[in-house]
Amino acid sequence: MSPKLIFVILILIQASSNNGKIVRNKIIESPNGSKIKIHYIIMTGFNNKKLQGPTSIQTTMVKSVTHCKAECIRVNSCISFNVLPAGSFFDCRLFDTDHYIDQQLLTDQTGYQYFVIK
Repeated sequence: MSPKLIFVILILIQASSNNGKIVRNKIIESPNGSKIKIHYIIMTGFNNKKLQGPTSIQTTMVKSVTHCKAECIRVNSCISFNVLPAGSFFDCRLFDTDHYIDQQLLTDQTGYQYFVIK
């Protein structure tokens, strides 16, 4: 198993412990034939979009978009986030609302990425 795959599985397993998250369950077969139950979250991303208006529940600088995704999974009330490159880091802003609640909050903004948990 590659290091990236292990990291993704660990993040997804951690997500299952967050009460209130939209967590899906699936049983998969490992290479040796044993059954493994995994928990995962589906995120949808939008390039050049940002959630505009609500106050973020947390703002942090992270090393990658993946780190921002992991931070959203870690914070129980996070259901969406904006990411903006800032030099060699990314400005990661977590929200407890999303564009499904109010579609007018989703705006065009070059350089941003917006992600929402589905």
